[in-house]
Amino acid sequence: MTESSFRQLLLRLAYIPILSLIGFLAILGVELREIAVLRFTGSQATTILLQSDRLQKSMIDEETGIRGYLAAKNSLFLQPYNEALARFDGELSLLQTTVSSNPALTGKIAVISASYEHFTEVNQTLLKSSLSKESDVDLLRQQKQAMDSLRTELAELTLEQSNIRESARIRVTRILGRLPAIGIGGGAFITLLLLWYGKALFREITSAFRQQLFETELRRDYLETTLQSIGDAVIVCDSSGKVMLMNRTAMEMTGWTSEQAKGQSLASVFQIINERTRECVESPVTKVLRVGNAVGLANHTLLVRRDGKEIPIDDSGAPIRGKNGEIVGTVLVFRDITERKQNEEALRQSNASRLQLAAIIDSADDAIVSKDLNGIVSSWNGGASRMFGYSADEMLGQPILRLIPEELHYEEDEILRKIRAGEWIDHYETRRTKKNGDSVEVSVTISPVRDDSGKIIGASKIARDISNRKRVERLLVQSEKLAATGRMAATIAHEINNPLESLVNLIYLARENSEQDAKAYGYLLTAENELERVSHIARQTLGFYRDTGSPTEVHLHQLMENVLSVYSSKLLAAGITTDKQFHDQPKVQVSKGEILQIFSNIITNAVDAMRQGGVLSITIREIVSSTRDGIQTIVRDNGTGIQPEHLAQVFEPFFTTKGNLGTGIGLWVAKQLVEARGGEISVASSTDKENSGTVLTIFIPFAAPSRQ
Repeated sequence: MTESSFRQLLLRLAYIPILSLIGFLAILGVELREIAVLRFTGSQATTILLQSDRLQKSMIDEETGIRGYLAAKNSLFLQPYNEALARFDGELSLLQTTVSSNPALTGKIAVISASYEHFTEVNQTLLKSSLSKESDVDLLRQQKQAMDSLRTELAELTLEQSNIRESARIRVTRILGRLPAIGIGGGAFITLLLLWYGKALFREITSAFRQQLFETELRRDYLETTLQSIGDAVIVCDSSGKVMLMNRTAMEMTGWTSEQAKGQSLASVFQIINERTRECVESPVTKVLRVGNAVGLANHTLLVRRDGKEIPIDDSGAPIRGKNGEIVGTVLVFRDITERKQNEEALRQSNASRLQLAAIIDSADDAIVSKDLNGIVSSWNGGASRMFGYSADEMLGQPILRLIPEELHYEEDEILRKIRAGEWIDHYETRRTKKNGDSVEVSVTISPVRDDSGKIIGASKIARDISNRKRVERLLVQSEKLAATGRMAATIAHEINNPLESLVNLIYLARENSEQDAKAYGYLLTAENELERVSHIARQTLGFYRDTGSPTEVHLHQLMENVLSVYSSKLLAAGITTDKQFHDQPKVQVSKGEILQIFSNIITNAVDAMRQGGVLSITIREIVSSTRDGIQTIVRDNGTGIQPEHLAQVFEPFFTTKGNLGTGIGLWVAKQLVEARGGEISVASSTDKENSGTVLTIFIPFAAPSRQ
């Protein structure tokens, strides 16, 4: 049974009492309305009675005033008459307003009004004429008849309204008397109806619940079958992190059966470690319960099977929520990525040299081009003309694809997609084609252009030709490789040369002590010649490496500035700022190429150590001491640092902490060059989270050692 159907059943349960209650209220409303009407009728009758009584008193006052005046012939007796006359019209008007909604009463009041006018006319005649006995008797008779007529009409009105008021009172009393009976009867009827209908509906709900239970069990079977058929491994845990369910793939990958794992903590069944550090990785279930959202594992995660075998995996965990949104469990999905890791490793190795030769991009502006959202050029500056060879007339209104090599056309689709989404593209390195067909390497920064309303209408692109810089970078890396190879060859040649000369001397002595006509003499002579040739090759190799360039006097900070300018774009892309303090006023005599190579190796290592950005501090200063004077260079980064157990090995050849990304000869070469110049090089490092980083110190004395 769904929540919706259950609600419908509850609504049906409420229909009968609600309808009954509506009927009961309707009946009660009719009764109450009748009471209101009757009370209004009685109230109106009472009002008419009071107003009629006032009219009758006013007529009596008029009659009394007239008769007193006629008897005494004194105008003082007319005061009650005048007051009643002035009051009567207002009282009559008020009575007419009261009965205006009742046509029958309105007619009766009109008759009373006409009779009153006749009564008033008779009174006025009595007041104006000098009456004789005959006329006096006639007028008084007319006055009495008019007064009797008014009294009769008012008496009829009073009697009628009294009857209406009494009838309304009796009917209200009867209605109030039967209201309790209506309430009790209606309540009993609703109660009985609710019990009958509720019992029938309860049977229906019970039947639906049983059907729902059956469907739930059926869905659970379907889910179990589906879960076992999934190619990925799936583990379901409860809210405390204990295993509830595993599919077949999960059992194969962990080495646990479902029965063995059920009720166990996930940490004991699903043991994961970092491939590089060998440290335990936080359980995905723990992380899900902590953050409350779906999570994934970091790269380089290994699953340790129950038998100890390690499997590289990729996984994700997600919370299972109850109806109220609370987390009632977690589901963990993971897969064996051994094959994918092998493919990635092969791809990484094939791209290792390309990654090491990544572009160092300068952010200075050269070409400024704008285009619409269809990629049509709308502006073209002189720098763009000089860089690509096209004039503004040739490019305006033309597609920007004219500059993009065919194999890179997909870049424009992605660029336009990001621009439409309002995204920026910063310092993107790519290739473009000049008018003459030559390829040019560029660094581009692209930003959306908006109109006054904020709507994106196009894009602005700033491109810089980095072909020369890229060529210098490739030559610098190639030079470093050749220099490292030469140094290694020279070391080997040096180590071989000494024992070779000893062998040559021994063979010479053996030959001198042999008979010239003996076979051994000839063999020794041949061996001596061959060894001499090998020794000559070793000496040639050693001589080939030695730097034949003459040392020159330079400021070391100038050489450091040269290196930093080469790596400026790489520093910018990594979010690294430099703090430079140069106090090396005296010059020092060095080989510029060797010092550039030393500084290049050190700066490269510092950049690689600060993947998340940071500050690179460089201090170059003069050192004056009792032993010897010179220039000290201190390069300090706040990167990840070097493990203490590795510090003693950093200057050894082929030792690296960068994995496959490092050659292990940079610092070894630097140490060889510094010591050959008579200087010193040292390193200090910390891996503490609050104070991590590496400090490399180089001392070059003013006095250069004599070269042998």
